[in-house]
Amino acid sequence: PKCLPALAAQGVSNLKAVTSASGKKIAGVWTGAGCVVEVKVKGDGDEACYFVAKKIGSYREVRRESGLVDHMSYYNELMFYETDLADKMCDAGALCPRPLFVARQSSGLADNSGRVAGPQTSARLQRALTRYRVKEDGGEEKDEGVICMTKLPGGRWGESQDHIQGALTWLARLHALFWGARADEVVATGVSDQAGFWHLDTRYLELANMSQTSPLRLAAAGLDARLKSDAMQTMCHGDPKGANIMADQKAGVSMYDFQWFGKAPPVKDLAYFFATAVFLCRDWKQSDEEAFLRYYHGELCQLLEAQGDDKPTFEYLYTSYQLAVCDYHRWIEGGFCWGDMNLIGFHTEACFRRIHEGKEPKTEEEYRAKIFECFPP
Repeated sequence: PKCLPALAAQGVSNLKAVTSASGKKIAGVWTGAGCVVEVKVKGDGDEACYFVAKKIGSYREVRRESGLVDHMSYYNELMFYETDLADKMCDAGALCPRPLFVARQSSGLADNSGRVAGPQTSARLQRALTRYRVKEDGGEEKDEGVICMTKLPGGRWGESQDHIQGALTWLARLHALFWGARADEVVATGVSDQAGFWHLDTRYLELANMSQTSPLRLAAAGLDARLKSDAMQTMCHGDPKGANIMADQKAGVSMYDFQWFGKAPPVKDLAYFFATAVFLCRDWKQSDEEAFLRYYHGELCQLLEAQGDDKPTFEYLYTSYQLAVCDYHRWIEGGFCWGDMNLIGFHTEACFRRIHEGKEPKTEEEYRAKIFECFPP
């Protein structure tokens, strides 16, 4: 019943009363603490409507250190849907689920996170609980939540030319909407100041798995700093894999799952999208990849020009894109293989060929200096 006014406001349903409701689990969550349910609500007669509810369980249920690191992202998604960001994105043509009802509550569970978390994870956990308003001064922790949201139209996204271009247009609309200083205004609302699951500050466990002499490990801090200093900054989806994208003949492409939403250069979305969605199920060709990148660049520049922002050159975008792919490769080396390694290997090799030209760096500090020398922001 709490969703009925919002359903009417969003044009989803005009139900006046609920005679029955049922739910069907359609997905779990990565950490195991929560689930996603499709809800069917019936009114008088045969009238019915559908929406989606995402149940976010407590971090106190998580029994793995890596799971604790990941679970903070679900509180970020709660923050996302407690704002008007989804409505702004839809209004800009980047279709996504709109919030109907968002609530938090205390789980009442004992906190056993200290048994599975090391000192670094424990410190990050406490900062995240404060940032995402799970823990507020003088109040009880609200460590569980539910997000009721509109159901997106259409079905599975595919790797056709139209679907790929539709997704790139969607990303361009999102990135243009929050371009530059606008991103800082969004971060001030409480959502993450970094996008994606693989950014270095979050992936210290995987970094520890890497060889001390690995060039990707030695370059990790420099790549991260260079991307944070990139002239292109915006809000990114953070996880634009194929499973998080839908397509509809009338409504076009839409995306969902905003747990990794945050600030970053737009190339972090592009690197992950091309590596795990576009070329994971089709042969990678550099010419095809560049053509799609040029399509995105054209879409982005048209939007930026219309709103009075400076446009990046394609050459600058491409260089930053290669660095983002290289940075993603760092996570793969310490985590697990996920993505087209022909694409990933090509851009990693291209970056390190420039970094190693002349005197090859031997330390993290030397790698950082060489990265900024070769790829000035």
